[in-house]
Amino acid sequence: MTRRIAVLAATLTALCALPSSADGKARCKVKRSETVKANSLVRVYSRPDAEGGTEVRGCWRATGRKVLLAYEYDDEYVTSSSYRDLRLAGRFVAFVWEATDVSCKAACPPDYQASRSYVEVRDMRTRRERSASSAPAYGSLKLSRRGVAAWLDPADAGSELLVTDGAGAGRLVDSGAIDGVGLRGLRLGWKNAGVPRGVDLTPF
Repeated sequence: MTRRIAVLAATLTALCALPSSADGKARCKVKRSETVKANSLVRVYSRPDAEGGTEVRGCWRATGRKVLLAYEYDDEYVTSSSYRDLRLAGRFVAFVWEATDVSCKAACPPDYQASRSYVEVRDMRTRRERSASSAPAYGSLKLSRRGVAAWLDPADAGSELLVTDGAGAGRLVDSGAIDGVGLRGLRLGWKNAGVPRGVDLTPF
């Protein structure tokens, strides 16, 4: 009986130490901010800064720790930056970040790429991140609660199916006439020219 009481007391103590929903909301409350996405673990919000741009940050509700995810701005001259297709699943955030810089103007090298695009995946609890140079089709980015992401890149003959997981960022899984992409946990499924295919991914 004494052992049972001790276990019950320890359990109650641990439960009391967990942050309540109200505590989490209070920790991630920021003046002049607008919620982009939110769940019980993370709040992603945007907020204007003094330079005329917009910061996009993620807040881990358990501690109130805030992490800069992306920065949006446009000097209406030579540089700009933006994000799109932001996804939130459990403690993970994924989005597409795009930037343009033509400040070199006529002096730009022949192979200079003025625009860059990346798929970013962040673990808001551990602050680990993975970045893949890629320009996904709009709306194609998918993210699961296991921290794996998948998306389609337009290609000459259809699309390329790319993933970011524990095995690497921006790995090519398949290419061709791909559609019907679905991601659940670590299982990725799709069709190529109507033929069902699938693969098990690695946790973030």
